[in-house]
Amino acid sequence: MTATLTETIIAASVTVLSNGLGGLPFVFTKKFPKELARLGWAASGGLMLSASFFNLINPGLEDGGLIPVAIGITLGAILMVVTSMWLDNREIGFIHNIPEGLAVALPLNAEGVSGWRCVGWAIFSGVPQVIAAIPAYLAVIAFRPILPYAFGFAAGAMLLLVMSEMIPESRASESQRLSSAVAGMTGFLFMMVFQIIFS
Repeated sequence: MTATLTETIIAASVTVLSNGLGGLPFVFTKKFPKELARLGWAASGGLMLSASFFNLINPGLEDGGLIPVAIGITLGAILMVVTSMWLDNREIGFIHNIPEGLAVALPLNAEGVSGWRCVGWAIFSGVPQVIAAIPAYLAVIAFRPILPYAFGFAAGAMLLLVMSEMIPESRASESQRLSSAVAGMTGFLFMMVFQIIFS
């Protein structure tokens, strides 16, 4: 069933507010311990891997088959490679919903930004989602045949980001390799169960 435009805008608004949840831990601590930050990167990476599969790749395969999704994944990964090269040596952090809020807040907190400001910036990072909800909704209706490519594109971008940035960051300490892996799996399983229950 296709969501209405109103439902799309409401969902986008809730998504933006959920970004703030990722910044909440920084309200209760002045400096987030590096060990917990690495576990946060791992859990966020697991959430994003799960979301990539269950929200993007799987629906794309059902809607358009393997080739469009594979092309989309490749193009999304290429975009992230080019973007990463362009952003190299620039202090910028961004990503997706609660894990997005955490990913935005982590570098801000590391630079000494206060807890509530971390929450505010985490929420602000999601504002484009609400702005883009209307054209995205219209685009889905108008360009239904290319939707599998778009699903693959988004999944490719997320997968490359997780594998090139989040997982390596979570494993920066050799002593935390196992705990980071467990946190990543926990994030993946949480998102998988969430998708199944609420789909």
